[in-house]
Amino acid sequence: MWAWGMSGGAGFKDVEVIYSAEGKPEPDFHGRAREMVDRAGITESHISMFHTDRYAAAFVVLEK
Repeated sequence: MWAWGMSGGAGFKDVEVIYSAEGKPEPDFHGRAREMVDRAGITESHISMFHTDRYAAAFVVLEK
């Protein structure tokens, strides 16, 4: 993903959106994305998502 500022990083299939018991969306990292999150020392992640009939977007904030 280009958000990490490097080519050859994680792909979109390496991040999944899951929902907490309260219905809050949360990113769940797999494969290369999990490796990158662990190596960077990320402890918290937050996601905001929206969609229209034509577009969908998500914004993720990672915290150390």
